[in-house]
Amino acid sequence: MSMLFFFQAEDGIRDLVRSRGLGDVYKRQLHQRAMPGPHWYLMALGVAPASQGQGIGSSLIQPVLAQADAAGLPCYLETETKRNVAFYQKHGFEALTAEKPPRHDLMLWTMARQPTPGVRGAAGKT
Repeated sequence: MSMLFFFQAEDGIRDLVRSRGLGDVYKRQLHQRAMPGPHWYLMALGVAPASQGQGIGSSLIQPVLAQADAAGLPCYLETETKRNVAFYQKHGFEALTAEKPPRHDLMLWTMARQPTPGVRGAAGKT
């Protein structure tokens, strides 16, 4: 099973932030500081563990990144899994923050990807 939820957020974050036990207010503040303008927000991308490492995640994310590039908009996401950081870096994301939220033991990374120059217009076409 695979899933992808990617939203275009206009003028900051909307109430799309829902995560396992992290406060909405905390994540919303991180998001607003990192991406105050229009951008795409990767809310969730998941591939069943048995199917990971087969290119499914890349197949899911690439068309969306192409649409964001065509629109000339950056992308933003949060992840709580270190392994995911390398996956997203492979797709052009850079870590903005890596920290433990207040009263939580897990790490939280925020990441952003700037649009690829020269890929404006119809998705993937210059």
